[in-house]
Formats: sequence, structure tokens, C-alpha cells
Amino acid sequence: QIKTNFEANPCDNIQGQASDYQINVYPNPVSDYAAVEILPLQPQDYVDQSSITIMDLYGKIYLQENIFNPADGFLKEFDFSEFEKGVYILRMVSGNYSKSLKFIIY
Repeated sequence: QIKTNFEANPCDNIQGQASDYQINVYPNPVSDYAAVEILPLQPQDYVDQSSITIMDLYGKIYLQENIFNPADGFLKEFDFSEFEKGVYILRMVSGNYSKSLKFIIY
């Protein structure tokens, strides 16, 4: 009986479904400092390890940071004073889910 149960593998799915997130960069447009806020739109018990990436329109990555648990929300102020003026993309990836937001640095 133990062998049969072992070969059946787990039947539960701890990952659940992908959650949707609200992503904000404020103020937008950005001069020197801006806050990045990521809020889950629905409560979730488990989420995959997540990360944010800031890149330009050509895909050059300027910043990448892991977020331990976006189900709790994420708020952090970043220093953009060394970035060149232009349009950037903030991309959040959590498991198979990704969402992007454009913002301007002037």
C-alpha cells in the first residue's frame, strides 16, 4: 500500500493559480528618486519567487532585484539619478506570470 501511494505522487497543487498585481512607479515621470510599489489584487497563500527588472526600450537591463514574497506587497524607493533620461520598463516576473509598466526618467 505504501509503494502504491508513493508511485501515485502528490495530488495537491500548492502553487494555485497565478495572481494579478497592481504595479506603480511614483512619481512618474521620475527625476531622481521614485517608489516602486507592487500590490496583489487578490490574496494568495503561495507565490513563486519573484523579481523585478528595470530595462530600457532596447532591453538593456539596469537593475534586477529578487522579491521574496509579493503576496505581502512590495514597496521600495530607488535612486534613478544616475540613469539617462528616457523611457524605461519595469517588469515583474512571478513564476509563469509577468507584468510590465513603462515610466519616464527626465
